[in-house]
Amino acid sequence: MESSIEYPMTMLMRMILVCLFLGWGIMQPLTASAQVPDMTMSATPNPVGSGARAMGMGGAFISVADDATAASWNPGGLLQLTKPEISAVGSFFSGSIDYKTSGINGDIEDTSPDIHHLNYLSAVLPFTMLQRNFVFSLNYQHLYEFSLENRFTWMEVNSIAMIDLSHNDYKYQKGSLNTLSPALGIQINPSLFMGVTLNIWDDDIPDNGWENINIQAAQGIDLGYEKRMHSEIYERYDFSGFNMHLGFLFTSDYHTLWGGKRKFRIGGVVKTPFDADIRHEKQEIFYEDYPGNPVLNNYYESTSTQELTLKMPLSYGLGVSLDFTDSFSMALDVYRTHWEQYLLVYPSGVERSPINKEFKDQADIDPTTQIRLGGEYLFQKPGRIIPVRLGAFYDPEPATGRPDDIYGISIGTGISYREIFSIDFVYQCRFGDKKEAESMHGADIVGKVKQHYFYTSIIYYLF
Repeated sequence: MESSIEYPMTMLMRMILVCLFLGWGIMQPLTASAQVPDMTMSATPNPVGSGARAMGMGGAFISVADDATAASWNPGGLLQLTKPEISAVGSFFSGSIDYKTSGINGDIEDTSPDIHHLNYLSAVLPFTMLQRNFVFSLNYQHLYEFSLENRFTWMEVNSIAMIDLSHNDYKYQKGSLNTLSPALGIQINPSLFMGVTLNIWDDDIPDNGWENINIQAAQGIDLGYEKRMHSEIYERYDFSGFNMHLGFLFTSDYHTLWGGKRKFRIGGVVKTPFDADIRHEKQEIFYEDYPGNPVLNNYYESTSTQELTLKMPLSYGLGVSLDFTDSFSMALDVYRTHWEQYLLVYPSGVERSPINKEFKDQADIDPTTQIRLGGEYLFQKPGRIIPVRLGAFYDPEPATGRPDDIYGISIGTGISYREIFSIDFVYQCRFGDKKEAESMHGADIVGKVKQHYFYTSIIYYLF
């Protein structure tokens, strides 16, 4: 009697599990398509400006801003440029994340490629009008980098549900956000300069967007049946918008304790928030194959296009710098970004944070505050100047609860020759821990960040 009761009960439970599983399989692609787009930034999410000289000083450049990259740091500093010039900055980025998967039945391997690109391009023209000094510049800026590549291997085991699956997943992301940025500086009086940079984020700028490829594969036993699963998702995001940088620079002399006058500068910049338009294209293929039970097979294929809005946050900074001698100067910057305002808005009006993919009211994202300190010493020789630059910075990244602590150091040098040209080089390193570096099987995974940057810039003075 016991066996006759047990058999139909076992069959009943298995039928219930199969029905639930079939429902889950049908809904799985639909659920995936509603997920928050992946907007992981592989480099710092806090780009304040560009240029090898500035990066050599650890990015403490808001109150310095006296070269062709001033439009990106503080357009008020443009008035310090007295000659027409053109400039270009190239950069090389190599980064890795060491994922800590202890306690999780799996592994993540960072296979991200090295990246090199044009970081900045500008032309500067000083002129006088209405008895005032002006400086106009036209700039191209590479601001956000999205490239990364990860491979996931993990096991899904549940003896009660009769699941024993081996997963092999692949995640690839590539792209960047760039702007075309005209800028204008005006001299208010001999000590006060002001400026504005207009940033045009247009999807007609080459590759102004990013693409994601996610491939998931699984093989093993599910609900007691042999199973093979495969999923491919391709996404393309085109980005466009407009915002401004508003800056000021105040310069004054101060008397040193050892006698003589030196320069003191204080500068500030505000980068306005804006709503960016995103065109999201998605293609998805999903199938499950049960060799011994074809009735359980499931196939899904879709193509969709969605118009989204990405709210980009307000940020602002203040910097001070001192010339201690004719050859030695130091600068300090504090810069704040309101990442709680960084939200993805769906056509329905729902807002979610791209940082942790939670709804706006549940995201718990705080602003980040950068602190940057740098110094420059000039070896002045007849007809040429050779600088040595050092910098250190605290560059936190937004995360749930509180920002992740990321630090960095930099060192740079170069040569300036007879006011004809300047060439600068810098190496910069960022390091720290990210508590939400990745996620796997529903678990957030901590990662140790190591990033290396190399910048080279050249400025040519036209006459």
